[in-house]
Amino acid sequence: MIWALCFGLMVVNWGLETWKWRILSQDVAKAGFGQQFKAVLAGMAISTLIPNRMAEYIGRVWFVPKTHRWKAGGRSVVGGLMQMSITLWMGLMAAVVLTETDELNPHLELDSMLMWCGFITLTLLALALVVSFSFRWIKSKFQWKWLGYFEGVSPQKINAIWMLSLARYLVFSLQFLLVYRALVPEKGLFDDFPELAAMFLGQSIIPIPAVLDWTARFEMAQVFSGSECESAAATASLVLWLVNLMIPALVGIILFFFHQPIEEKHE
Repeated sequence: MIWALCFGLMVVNWGLETWKWRILSQDVAKAGFGQQFKAVLAGMAISTLIPNRMAEYIGRVWFVPKTHRWKAGGRSVVGGLMQMSITLWMGLMAAVVLTETDELNPHLELDSMLMWCGFITLTLLALALVVSFSFRWIKSKFQWKWLGYFEGVSPQKINAIWMLSLARYLVFSLQFLLVYRALVPEKGLFDDFPELAAMFLGQSIIPIPAVLDWTARFEMAQVFSGSECESAAATASLVLWLVNLMIPALVGIILFFFHQPIEEKHE
């Protein structure tokens, strides 16, 4: 049952990522959901050898007409930054929860926790506004052509991408928690969610290719799970690495090498 749920949630996970890519690329690549699903998996395959999956756009733009590939690459970067912002936000909130809880007083200091969580949220929102206005100022000031590749993403699209990124984060978190709960039955399903969020943040910061990502996952699982559950956490991390990264990457490799690039233009 756990394996069935993990594989089912793997499809949901990459389906949500495809939905994100569909929203971001709808004005540069007129393709069906199935074609864009292939593009996402191909991007996953290419990025397995590059640290922090920074080369996902290479595989994705292969499924885009040549005239729009640079712009599609910019949209892929935007999508990746939005997903990273969710990981950062959830990880910092988890750090607050873990800091406000200790063995002698396992109850959260609610007022302090809310204050810090609000501060983190407002800080990240302010940073997002600064980046947005800086981008507009730099583009108007210097007229660099390559900045145009990041244009065309409206606030409505940003909101939709952010919500889909959050949904995707919750999906692969649930995958981990299901496997972890099966290995440690005495644990409640969401008992270790703060540790999990902190672990995901630590994994995303380490610059390591996805093909070697299991090493970082293993180490981070041991750091955040505690000595009594480190084996279960490490095993769950390895399962997620296989199901969510390696299997889709193998499928993506096949799709990438057997796909004929699109030549026609879409205006």
